[in-house]
Amino acid sequence: MASPPAEMAQLLSLLCRMAFLRLRAPSWAVFALLGLPLLSASAQESLPPTPSPPWQLDLGVLGWLPGAPADGEGDYAWWQLPGGVLIPVDTLWIRGLGRDGIPRVPGAETDLLWVSAQKSSPDLRKGWLTSWQAEGLRFQGPGGERLHSWEKLVALQLLAEPMPFPQGETTRYLVFEGGGFLRVQALREKEGTWVAQLPWDREVELKKEDLSDVFPGKYSMPPVLKMTGPEGALMRTPRQGRSVEGAPLRCGSKVWPSGWGTMVPSSIDFEWDGPSVFQCWVGVDEEVLGFQNSQPVSFQVYLNGKLLWESPPMKVQDAPLPVSLAVPKKGVLSLRTKAAQGLPWGGHANWLMPTQSPVGSPNNIGASTW
Repeated sequence: MASPPAEMAQLLSLLCRMAFLRLRAPSWAVFALLGLPLLSASAQESLPPTPSPPWQLDLGVLGWLPGAPADGEGDYAWWQLPGGVLIPVDTLWIRGLGRDGIPRVPGAETDLLWVSAQKSSPDLRKGWLTSWQAEGLRFQGPGGERLHSWEKLVALQLLAEPMPFPQGETTRYLVFEGGGFLRVQALREKEGTWVAQLPWDREVELKKEDLSDVFPGKYSMPPVLKMTGPEGALMRTPRQGRSVEGAPLRCGSKVWPSGWGTMVPSSIDFEWDGPSVFQCWVGVDEEVLGFQNSQPVSFQVYLNGKLLWESPPMKVQDAPLPVSLAVPKKGVLSLRTKAAQGLPWGGHANWLMPTQSPVGSPNNIGASTW
C-alpha cells in the first residue's frame, strides 16, 4: 500500500533519475524524457495527460483518447479506440500524442517530434507536421521533409492553433468504455446506433456499448488567469482533465470527463465577466484510496479576494458534493483547495464539470444523460 511518505519517496526517486540522466543526455532531453516543462507553464494551459501504453491522443480542451493511430489522409488522422471504433480527427485540433508520455515544451515556436534512437534518449526534431499517413507522419525539418514510421515515433507536440470551442444546447461529453472522453457538437440516435457530430464537421457512428456515459456540455468556464499548486512541488500544478498524478478524474466510483485535478494547497483564477452562476461538483480523487492516513481537504470559492463559499472537510470516501453558487458581479473568481486539518497528505482535490451559466439556467451540471 502506498503511504504519504511514499509520495516523498517518489519525488526523491524522480530527482535521482534526473541526476542519472544528466550524465547521459543534454538537459532538454532529460526534461523531455521525464515529461517536465523547460519553462513555466502558461496560466492558460495545463500539462497534457500522461499516456499509458500503447498510445494516447491529446485534443486539449476537447479531451483525450486512448488507442492507436490508424489510417490517415493528409490533414485528417484516423484514431482507433481500444474497442475498435475509428474516429476521424482534423489534425488542426490535435495538441499531441505519445506512447509512454507526451513531453511538454511550453513556448515552442514549431511542432516538435521525438523519434527513437539506438542506445540513447529520443531525438528531438523541430519543424512542421505536413501529413498524417497510414505508415507514419511526414515531418518537415531543417533537412527537408521525411516520413517517420510509427515504429520509430515516440511523441509529437503540435503548435496550438486557435480553434472555436464547441458549445451550445446540443453539446455533449462522451465518455468511452475503453477510457478517454471527447466533447462533441451533438449526439443523435439513428436506427439503433448513435451518431456523434464532431467539432471538425465530420460524424462518427457509435454503438451504445462503446460509451460508458454522456454528459451535457452546454456551458464552459471563462479564461484562466493564473494557477498555482503546492510551493516547490514538482509536477503538482493543477491539471485540466486529469488528476495531479496524470490519471483520469475519478470520484464517486466514476470517471468525470471535465474538470481540474489539484493537490492542496492550490488556486485557479478565472476572469469572471458578470453576474452568473458557478456550478460544479467537488471531491477527493480516488487515486488516494491506497494511501495510508489520507487527510481531509476543503474547497473554497473566492470573488475578488472575498470568500463566497467553503465546503465541509471532505475525504476520499465522501460522495462528490454538488455546488451551485450565484456570483453577483464581474471580477476574479478563485477556486482554492486547502488541507482541512493542516496536513496535505492525500490532498488530491478535484473540481468536476465546472461551468459558468446564466442566472436561471437548469441546474443539471454533472448529471448523466445516458
